[in-house]
Amino acid sequence: MACTDCYKGTLRSDRLPTGTEEVIHGLNTYVTHPDPGVVPLGTVVIFSDAYGWKLRNTRVLADEYAKRVPCTVYLPDLMDGICQSASFLFFLPSTSTNKAPVLGQKPNQPP
Repeated sequence: MACTDCYKGTLRSDRLPTGTEEVIHGLNTYVTHPDPGVVPLGTVVIFSDAYGWKLRNTRVLADEYAKRVPCTVYLPDLMDGICQSASFLFFLPSTSTNKAPVLGQKPNQPP
């Protein structure tokens, strides 16, 4: 189930991505690793949503996985650069006034 932050329509400004952009098998890919000296326990591949592989929120999420698991994380551009503009997020209603229903829940029905 998605958390309420998914529906706020905000971009993270408190964190900057720390990974790098590389071309892997012909795909532009954001790559991030655990902290120096930490051995990765595996690999995670994140498939981006409609906002694409360059969205700051998704890259920061990849950085968090890399540090917390620890693992190497790949975020490939599987949509060939075609994605929804992040500016669209500013037009989404805030959860403080309009909550999105949980799957199977009727609007305005308590969870």
